[in-house]
Amino acid sequence: MENRVSLLTGYGQSRAGTFATNKHVTTMIDYMQTNLEVGISLADLSRVSNISLSQLVRLFKKHTGVTPHQYLIHLRIEHAKRLIRCGNLSGKEIAVQAGFSNQAHFTKLFKRMTCMSPLKYVSQSGNLLERKMVCTHFGKSPTFVSMK
Repeated sequence: MENRVSLLTGYGQSRAGTFATNKHVTTMIDYMQTNLEVGISLADLSRVSNISLSQLVRLFKKHTGVTPHQYLIHLRIEHAKRLIRCGNLSGKEIAVQAGFSNQAHFTKLFKRMTCMSPLKYVSQSGNLLERKMVCTHFGKSPTFVSMK
């Protein structure tokens, strides 16, 4: 739960106190984190959190400050950043592993959220030793904390 709260810090309008106590939102975020590489619909989130579609977006935004879609894109971009820093995957492989339908869509959203292309991010992501430490620390399982 601490990781989810950390992720929200600086993204959206975090309301960590309320967020941390809402089991529906926590369940949705857990589901997003463990299923990043597949398509996730509002119906999926409704099913796993056991709330109606009409309540889902309103509740999620109330507790996180962003919509489920915005949050999911943010999770995927952060995951893609870690994959990029590992330095051993192609752009297409990164897009797929981060849950994007294609590389062009991934590149467009990455640039929108980071103000730079994935290629530029690679050149600015630090030295090789730093990249290896990130890869070792995060491994393949999604762990979502701020990497600022």
